[in-house]
Amino acid sequence: MKFIFKAVGVIVASVVLLFGYLYFYTGGMTRVADDFFASLTSEQHGQATALLSGFIQDDSTNVFSYLESNGMDYVQDTSWHARNFVNNKGSIAGELINGQGISIPTRMDFFKEAGDWKIFAIAKQTPKATLEPAEPSLQKQESLVTQSMANFMSAAQQKSMASFHQQIAKFWQAQISVSELDQAFGSIYNYTGDLNFLNGIKPTIEAASIDQDNLLVIDGFFPLTTSRIMIKQKYIYEATEWKLLSFSYNNEKTNSG
Repeated sequence: MKFIFKAVGVIVASVVLLFGYLYFYTGGMTRVADDFFASLTSEQHGQATALLSGFIQDDSTNVFSYLESNGMDYVQDTSWHARNFVNNKGSIAGELINGQGISIPTRMDFFKEAGDWKIFAIAKQTPKATLEPAEPSLQKQESLVTQSMANFMSAAQQKSMASFHQQIAKFWQAQISVSELDQAFGSIYNYTGDLNFLNGIKPTIEAASIDQDNLLVIDGFFPLTTSRIMIKQKYIYEATEWKLLSFSYNNEKTNSG
């Protein structure tokens, strides 16, 4: 019996250490979040921008606009009830109390840059804030897929992925150059027809889910008369919206026609 009590004591001690470790390494995120909203509330936008990740600082105007339109630009208090991190990425979830006393479920993603946590994404959630991003509606998924394919086809028509590169996630932009995109997708430049043939065609979403890396993964196709354009796209929640992180397509023949 004494052995059992000792074993339980070890388990309790381990749990305490685990929570202490988690709060020690994630406390920086909650402090940055609180400082960010305090800066916005006092209209110190320069200070708030400095707390954003280098990936999204250029989008600070859009971030501030999103927060204002969702009643998140004037914050009286915050309460962060969930937090997690893996290596240099982390997330927190909780509630903001705005100037009208309204509680707003909120999640935030962070990257550690030069040793400091920086804000990578902010999302209003309903009805409860969780560490995982909410899967967008089917209509939103269709819109994302349609826009990404339209951006790709427009760039292909120009025989340069420069415009496509500008429209993908900043996180992907940092990892791939225009020339590398040209090399990956350049075979479509040999197509001599009109690359607007997908305009007006609604995609069919076969599967969509949030994976273990909090990425939105969408599989589906654009139906044509004798074939279909199969697509697999991945999106990362960046700043305040889903942005394209990975793109692939394939023309598959069908039995019709």
